Amino acid sequence: MTKRLLYSLCTLVVAFGVLFLVNVKASAASCYDYDIDAALEYAQDNWDSGVGLCAEYASKCLNAGGVEVSSTRVCTLYDELLDNDYGKLYKLKLTNGRNGSVKLSENSGKVAKGDPIFYYCNSCGSFEHVVICNGVNGKGYVQDYAHNNAHNGFKQTYTYPHCGTENWTLYSIRMHNSETLFGAKTSVQAPKIESTSNLEKGVYLKWNAIDGASFYNVYRKVPGGSWYYIKSVKTNSYLDTTAQNGKEYTYTVRASKNKVLSPYYAGTTVKFLSQVNFKGVSNSKNGVYISWNANTSADGYYIYRQVNNGKWAWYTSVKNKNITGYTDKNVISGNTYRYRIRAFSGSTLSGYNANGIKSTFLDTVKINYVLNCNEGIKVNWTSVKGATEYRVYRKIAYEKNWKYVGTVSTNEFIDSNVTGGVYYRYTVRAVNNGYLGYYDTAGVLVKCLFTPEVKTITSSSKGLMLEWGNVDGALNYYVYRKVEGDKNWKFIANVKDGTTYTDTDVKDGVTYIYTVKAMCGFRMSAYNKDGFKSKFECSSL
Repeated sequence: MTKRLLYSLCTLVVAFGVLFLVNVKASAASCYDYDIDAALEYAQDNWDSGVGLCAEYASKCLNAGGVEVSSTRVCTLYDELLDNDYGKLYKLKLTNGRNGSVKLSENSGKVAKGDPIFYYCNSCGSFEHVVICNGVNGKGYVQDYAHNNAHNGFKQTYTYPHCGTENWTLYSIRMHNSETLFGAKTSVQAPKIESTSNLEKGVYLKWNAIDGASFYNVYRKVPGGSWYYIKSVKTNSYLDTTAQNGKEYTYTVRASKNKVLSPYYAGTTVKFLSQVNFKGVSNSKNGVYISWNANTSADGYYIYRQVNNGKWAWYTSVKNKNITGYTDKNVISGNTYRYRIRAFSGSTLSGYNANGIKSTFLDTVKINYVLNCNEGIKVNWTSVKGATEYRVYRKIAYEKNWKYVGTVSTNEFIDSNVTGGVYYRYTVRAVNNGYLGYYDTAGVLVKCLFTPEVKTITSSSKGLMLEWGNVDGALNYYVYRKVEGDKNWKFIANVKDGTTYTDTDVKDGVTYIYTVKAMCGFRMSAYNKDGFKSKFECSSL
């Protein structure tokens, strides 16, 4: 029969200072399956936290292992464990006398890993301390986690001076434990994990709810390792945010109903793959280019695509974890494409960003021509489907970087902020709500040549002499003429030296109109379409 120790502070010590063991009513110990690893996990993480006294610390260690106690005093914790038949009481033998340690070989079957050990002060006649056993060291001595003594699990359990004397008795409560997580007998149904999934912040678990359950204990282990307690929750789901990328975990859950815990079941194994994050998206020469950060624990990546708010669908696979970019060439200008990505390892999938990343694809602008006009330099291109506007860029021929010069909603742009004689390159990008199409990286080259201005036209004995202003960058000039009333201009001269020309092929009394183009190789300036009039009158000479 299970016995309990009566002690002062909680109960009076009987005469002659002898502690009696009395019968206690056995309760349903088989309803409890003490999770030693979970208790010691808590002990390891909190032995030096400084929160609470030794009894509160020991209670929380036991709680982590699935034992429902709430005492914050040593004597009441001792009573609570025995009253609920959580374990069996044993008096421990000390090696080396009253100021000795606990050797396992001399206490066979009386103490084990996870058991609480209580210190009874024979001088004070009361329980003064409690520790949690952490197995034995290489010499066979019991070691412990001791909150008030700041033992970290690897120091021997020993007695120490108290009240001026060294007069201690140590008791263990050997906890009921099946030595495994499986097969505990209980009337409470074990939850079954119905689904698992990798999300952005960890592994998500969901299990069937148990009627009447007040909470659920979640446990986890790694391959070859032991189960340990993670968390108690009141819902039938849990997100394990401590999972590490690439590691495999097995999870199980226990329900608590009327202070009775359900058994465990074999559990569900999950490999956690962290969510892949996009680095960017852009329109390239060949399509939409997406890039992402590598997941080194994956085999590769699955890419999903949505077109113009349609249905999501798997699109393609990248079967190399080190490849972190993909160009979608199956695109149409003006369509909006949204992408999601998931890392995969075998059949395991990572979580994904539901919003994904998107871009409106726009074809590369094709420039039709770039030429000099009377207002500056004119750029003209073919309209792009889906474009709402166009951005024009320019650079001086020898520069590396493009500079933005203007935005228009039409397919033509005049750059009036130019300098004569300078070579410029132009390129254009289509735009739709901030999404930019690709651009011609070479651009189109032009030399800025301003339109020559005719200053004077005078009659002479030889004919009509024209004079115009010099144009920066011009190597020669083309002179054109038409008789007043004609529609078409006629080329009449190529002036390679100077800025004057005498038209000798004129007739008396006829009015002529002249215009001039500045030339540099095959590049030319604009010309004055109205021209400059003059009547040749030889009688006035």
